Amino acid sequence: MNIKHLLPLALVLFFFGLAYAIPGVPAQYFGEVKFLNGPALDGMLVSARIDGQEVANGGVYQSKYGYSPALFFIRDPDGVRRNTTVEFFVNGIKANETIKFDNGASLKLDLSVPVEISAQQAIEAGIKEVSVSPTKPQILIFGSDLQIALSSEKETKAQLGKIEKITTALPELDSMAPEWHFLTGYEISIQGSVQPTITLNYDESQVKVSEKTIKPFKFKNDSWQEISGFVLNHITNSVTFTVNAAETPYALFDDSGAKPSCENIVCDDGNECTADGCFEGQCVTGPLPNGIACSVGVCREGACEGAAASEPASPEPAETKETVPVEEKETAELPGKQLVVSQALCGGLSCNDNNPCTIDLCKDNACAYAAAIDGTKCAEGASCQGGICLKVVGGQATPPPTQDLWSSPLVLVLVVIGAVIVVLQIVSLLKK
Repeated sequence: MNIKHLLPLALVLFFFGLAYAIPGVPAQYFGEVKFLNGPALDGMLVSARIDGQEVANGGVYQSKYGYSPALFFIRDPDGVRRNTTVEFFVNGIKANETIKFDNGASLKLDLSVPVEISAQQAIEAGIKEVSVSPTKPQILIFGSDLQIALSSEKETKAQLGKIEKITTALPELDSMAPEWHFLTGYEISIQGSVQPTITLNYDESQVKVSEKTIKPFKFKNDSWQEISGFVLNHITNSVTFTVNAAETPYALFDDSGAKPSCENIVCDDGNECTADGCFEGQCVTGPLPNGIACSVGVCREGACEGAAASEPASPEPAETKETVPVEEKETAELPGKQLVVSQALCGGLSCNDNNPCTIDLCKDNACAYAAAIDGTKCAEGASCQGGICLKVVGGQATPPPTQDLWSSPLVLVLVVIGAVIVVLQIVSLLKK
């Protein structure tokens, strides 16, 4: 067969492939979480599984999951999950409810877990043995900063050994790298054929740099080893992880050597014609686009000028400087030369991204960008939101509409051309 006869078929298959590759619309779920003897506790982890694979997770807050700001979405990246069965788990324990996945659903689905929330009364009475089975997991609560969920694939008994809060006097802490800052931890010893899921709560005020640097560790073979596969919930200030056996100290550390955070830093140089932002803990500022209205006229090169002011014949590149956070102006010193805010070349390249909602930076001869603070005016009737210039409609910033693949004129033209070629080839073959 002549290769030109295959071209139309290839084009059609290509465009059908594009259609099937479009991700499906995600589904949203939310609701209350209850155990046999009461509501779920803050910091517990709700997860969803399809065919045994976890597809979403989120924390419990005020005995609920999926509410703002921790929304619970199950995504459909390949567009193949419609009508598949979704199972829900709370701290690794299967809830009674299942549901068929439905693209675009927004459904209130309360979860009920068929176990008692804890064996706390028995533990406080001095009993150190807890019965665990596939239908009767146990959740143990120790103070306000430790929860342990015990599950097992068979009927067994878990023997509770030492469960004691770690203090900074623990000798093992001396073996941790100095940049890691201890937050909280417990020595935990539990024997038996059980799988513990541990939730540790931390004090946010003790975090040195950022909550994003917090990680759980276990002490084994004379060293602290990082635990992978954990969930950090910054709303409930908790970290949840699962281990195969609990027989060692567990602790949370945050990286005090991480890059400085911009959290709780307010940047404002008092100039209505500049955009203020924060980059690695430092305030930076850059000029707004020329022509934006200001109090006495329009902005030009980062300054407010009267409407009648003439445009400079040969404007020099506007240079901006780092500013000090408002709350630290009296005592803070300007950083060194590692950060340059300028429209000049950086390593031979221009850093101008033509975005009025980012501040173009040059750090170590490489371009970097800081988002302007939300609410910065970037055009008439528009303001910056998350580093993007958005129109304000009805009091809410409205993002640009999502591009639909089939709404693209180019795609439609190509599909029509492909169809015409196929028809002409079929007619040509029939004539032969």
